Amino acid sequence: MNKPLKLSDNVSLLKGVGPKIAAKLAGMGVKTIGDLINKFPLRYEDRRSMEKISRLRDNQSALIKAFVVNKRLVYLRRGKKLVKITVSDYTGVVTLLAFNRPYMMNALKKGEEYFIFGRFVKSKYGLQTSRFTLEPKDGSGKPKTNINRIVPVYSLPQGLSQKRFRKTVFSVFERLKGPLEDFMPERIIRSERLMSLEEAYRNIHFPSSIKMKNEARRRLVFAEFFLFQSALYYKKAITKRSEKKHSYILKRTLLTPFKEKLGFEFTGDQKKAINSIFKDMSSPFPMRRLLQGEVGSGKTAVALSALLLAVENGYQGILIAPTEILAHQHYLTFKSYLKDMGVKTALLKGKMRKSERKNLLRKIKGREIDIIVGTHALLESDVDISYASVCVIDEQHRFGVEQKAVLVGKNKELDVLVMSATPIPRTVALSTYGDLDISTIKKLPPGRKRPLTRFVDDKTAYRFAAGEAKKGYRVYIVHPLISESDKEEWRSAEKRFEKLRKTVFRDFNCELLHGRMDAREKESKMKSFSSGKSRVLFTTTVIEVGVNVPEATVMIVENFNRYGLSTLHQLRGRIARSCRQPHFFLTGKITTEESAKRLDIITKSNDGFEIARKDLALRGAGEIFGTRQKGLMTFKTGDILGDFNIMLDARKYAFERIPGIISDERKLKERIIQEYSGKFQFADVS
Repeated sequence: MNKPLKLSDNVSLLKGVGPKIAAKLAGMGVKTIGDLINKFPLRYEDRRSMEKISRLRDNQSALIKAFVVNKRLVYLRRGKKLVKITVSDYTGVVTLLAFNRPYMMNALKKGEEYFIFGRFVKSKYGLQTSRFTLEPKDGSGKPKTNINRIVPVYSLPQGLSQKRFRKTVFSVFERLKGPLEDFMPERIIRSERLMSLEEAYRNIHFPSSIKMKNEARRRLVFAEFFLFQSALYYKKAITKRSEKKHSYILKRTLLTPFKEKLGFEFTGDQKKAINSIFKDMSSPFPMRRLLQGEVGSGKTAVALSALLLAVENGYQGILIAPTEILAHQHYLTFKSYLKDMGVKTALLKGKMRKSERKNLLRKIKGREIDIIVGTHALLESDVDISYASVCVIDEQHRFGVEQKAVLVGKNKELDVLVMSATPIPRTVALSTYGDLDISTIKKLPPGRKRPLTRFVDDKTAYRFAAGEAKKGYRVYIVHPLISESDKEEWRSAEKRFEKLRKTVFRDFNCELLHGRMDAREKESKMKSFSSGKSRVLFTTTVIEVGVNVPEATVMIVENFNRYGLSTLHQLRGRIARSCRQPHFFLTGKITTEESAKRLDIITKSNDGFEIARKDLALRGAGEIFGTRQKGLMTFKTGDILGDFNIMLDARKYAFERIPGIISDERKLKERIIQEYSGKFQFADVS
C-alpha cells in the first residue's frame, strides 16, 4: 500500500519515476511533490465528446471508440519499424500509424475496444493518424488521464511525454491525504467564495468541467496576487517603522536661485509633485515615491529640487541612471542649471581611469561633492554614500530589485525617488508598485509643442528632414536594430547610413550611433549632434530614453511596425524639447491588422497614458514594460492585464479592508518571508 504523500517529499517516491525521469523533472525545476503540482498546464484539450468515424473531417482532432480489426509490422529503411493498426466502430475504418513503437504489436489485441484520441487526416489510403493516444475500454470505471476528459497539456522537455507526465501528476492526487496547508485567511476564502486549495490543484490539472477549471484558476490567481499585495503592504509598513536620523528645513538658499534660473514657471503637476516629495522627505520615515510622467514633462527639474533640498541641508544627493549616455546627459543638465550656484557636481561612470576614479571616490567620501550622478558604478562596494540623504533612480524599471536593494543597503535611511517616463495607467501602477507613493506629471512645460505625427513614404520624410537640417535644426533617423547581437540588422543600418549620407543628406555632417559602441564613442557622437557639428544622427532605440537635444525637431522612424506603441511614444518624446514645432514621421509598410491599429493610435494621440492603456490592451504587459525592464513582477498563474480585476480585489484585502491581517496570520507571514524576503529585501515580518 502506498504511503500518503507530503508536498516536501521527493518525486522519486512516485511510481514510475526512476533516475532518468527524475533527472528530466529536475531539469524543469521539479524535485518535490510541491514542485510537481505547481507545474501548471499550458493549455487543455477537450476529449470528452466522442465522434463516429464516418463523421470525421480532414485534419480534425477527435475522440473515437473503436476495436482493433488488424495490425501489421512494417520494416522501414535504416532499421526503423512501423506498426499499422486498423480500427473500426462499424461506421468506418481508421489506420493508426505507430512509428518506432513495435511494442504496440503485442500491446493491442484484435477485437478489443479502445478509446483513441488523435488528429485524423484523409489520405489516398483513407483516414489515418500518426499523432494519437489510446487507452483500453476496460470497464473498471477508473478515471482516465489521457482520454474521455478535459486533458491538460504541459510545456515539457524533449524525452518526457505528455502521457507519462500526466500519469505522474495524476498519481499524486491519488496519494495526497488531508487538506493542503493554505496561507489564505479563511475569512477571505469565504468572502470571495473560493474553492479549497486541494480542490483548486486537482481542477487546474484534471478539471471535471470548464467551469471548475476556471474556478480553480481564479482561486490560484487570487492567492498569488493576494500574497504579492500583502508583501507590498508589509514592505511599505516596514519602511514606515524605521525612523531616519536626518531631517530637512526648507531654507531656499539653493531652491530659490534654481527656480529663478529655470526661465519658466513650474506647471501645476510639477508643483504638486514637489510638494508631495518635500512632505515625504520631511517625514520621520524614509521616502519611497514613484514620479512618473510624460516624456519632456519636466521630471528632471522636479528630481533636482529634491536633490537641492538635501544639499542645502548639508547632505549629499545621488542620481543613478541605467546608461552612460543618460547619466552624462543628467550631469550636463545639472551643471547648466546649477552654474554659479556653488553646488559641486560629479559624474561616476564604469569606464574611468583608475587614478581619476580613486580621486573622485576620495572627494565623495570627504564630502567635497554635493551631487553625484552615476550609472551602476554607484553600486560598487568602494563607493561611500553614507553622507547622502536622498537618491533619485531614473528609468527605475531598468534596475532589478536586487540592484535597488544594494543601493539602499549601502545607506538604509536614504529617501528614494524613482522616476519613470514609461506612462503606466494609475491602476496598474498601484498594483505593480503598491509599496510606493505615486506622483504623476501629465502637462508639458509652458511653450512646449506636441509633435505632429504622420505616416509618409521615405522620400517625403527625407526631403522634409533635409529642409529642417538646412535651417540649423537636428534630425534623428531611427533604424530598427532589434538587438546588439543581430548582425544582419546591424549591416542593414550601416548600409542605410552610408547610402543616405552620400545622397539626401550629403550637404550635412552625419553620425551613426548604436548600442555596440563604447561609452566614449557614444558620448562623442552625442556631443557632436548636440553642438550642431553634425545635423543628422542615424541611430537605434539607444536614444529612446533621456537624451535631451532641444534643437532636434524631426525624427524619422523606419519600419515603424517593428516597434510597440510605448516605444514609439518614448522615441517621439526626444523631439518635444523646445517651443519649435516638432515632426515625427513613420515609414514602412502596414503588414498586419495590429500594425494598422497601432498606427491609428500613435498618429491620433499624444497622451502617453492613453497610449499605454491601449498598448496594454493590444499587446499585453510585456510590451509596455519590456523584457529588458527588470522592475515588473512576473507571476506563475496570473496575468497582470487579463486578471487585473482579481489583482484589484486582492489589493483591497491586503491594503484596505483588513491591513492588520498579516500580523494575525502565522502561515501568511511565513509564506511572505519564503516568497518575497529575497525579492523585496526584508528579513522580518514579525
